[in-house]
Amino acid sequence: GILISMKSVYFAVFLAVYWFGCDAFGINLPISVAAAAAPLIIFAGALPFTPAGLGTQQAAMLSFFAPYGDEASILAFGLMYPLTLVLMRALLGLPYLKDLSKLTTAIALNDRAAQ
Repeated sequence: GILISMKSVYFAVFLAVYWFGCDAFGINLPISVAAAAAPLIIFAGALPFTPAGLGTQQAAMLSFFAPYGDEASILAFGLMYPLTLVLMRALLGLPYLKDLSKLTTAIALNDRAAQ
């Protein structure tokens, strides 16, 4: 139950990002299309064809969102989406940098003890 609720929140955040992001770029995307397309676009980005899913996500967005906006707006959103995700993840990880030296020291001590 906990795992399902966590994944539901995770998916809801992605759905909100797609819906609000498309709206910011002038793409009139219905929430039902965003809900149906979000997992497929996430999956397309996870395919190991290109670095960070660049290209595969944009192609998926073009195929799903074409009836709701012009190609240039969809591609602009498609390029900003992974950039925004990387920046947000970096901001989330920033507070943990202070523990990096402790972690590397602990790993080094563990490696010495294992030898």
